[in-house]
Amino acid sequence: MDMPRFELDFTIYMNNTNPFLAAFLLQLNLLKIKPILICPFNRRDLYIKEIKGKSGIYCLFNTENGNFYIGSSTNLARRLGEYMSQSSIAAMILKNMIIAKALLKYGTSPFILIVIEFTPIDLLAVRETFFITVLNPIYNILKEAYSSAGFTHSFETLIKLMSVNSLSPLYIYDSFKTLLVVFPSVKTLADLIQANSVAITNCIADSSLFRGGWYFSRTPLNKKEVPLIPNFATVISDHLANKHTLLSDMIKNIKIKKVVFLYDENKVLLRIYDGVMKARDDLNMCHTTIKRLALTNKPFRGYIFSYHRL
Repeated sequence: MDMPRFELDFTIYMNNTNPFLAAFLLQLNLLKIKPILICPFNRRDLYIKEIKGKSGIYCLFNTENGNFYIGSSTNLARRLGEYMSQSSIAAMILKNMIIAKALLKYGTSPFILIVIEFTPIDLLAVRETFFITVLNPIYNILKEAYSSAGFTHSFETLIKLMSVNSLSPLYIYDSFKTLLVVFPSVKTLADLIQANSVAITNCIADSSLFRGGWYFSRTPLNKKEVPLIPNFATVISDHLANKHTLLSDMIKNIKIKKVVFLYDENKVLLRIYDGVMKARDDLNMCHTTIKRLALTNKPFRGYIFSYHRL
């Protein structure tokens, strides 16, 4: 049986039967991280020859919940074998290792082994820390160890990695200009929400709302801000699992080109229209007048029109 290999094919990830694994592999792909191999963890016969005598960085990915562990070893074959030993697992549990508890609870069958890279021994610690920081694995860190500072550090490293790999991050904001998440590129988002890249880049150029609900930017509007969703892969994972997400909201608004916000003279929001024509029909006004007023935001007959929140 041939060794399952990593392929840079977007459709493979989108069509993967496990949404957690699909999103994770897509994340690695977008960050231009190319694993050595991907294989069912309990099929040791498929990968043992490939890793024998090698040092490197590995990932144990739980397809049941999307959680994973990043580790390193001077001897990958020996280290991975320890996870299949009951005595070794017991020793790890005594050290409060979350991955050991997960293996005891779920068994090895739901886990996928991803060998991220073969690494010289003297660089193992540095590379392991790098991947832990970028990928933020749940099984590596106790929940109480999480902090806003940790998330900030991870987010900054993720953006740096995107830049190093010649990706152009896309900052996504809601209509209140709160940073929601950062995607690796315009195309990444466009492919997921049934949009073309030009529509998104046009919104960036003229600072207009996309489909009535979101702003896009190539750079952060505030350098100190941290996104509400630290890792874009979370959004993709939930979307592939058919959960309600930012992406599903964008798809739902596919027919909306430009919304019109209607305020009273005190700038109290009265209504949001899904387009100039909807405002025209409701208010019995000329649509060209509404367009002009939405650009100037000047009061007219007790109303203020705008293409943005005031």
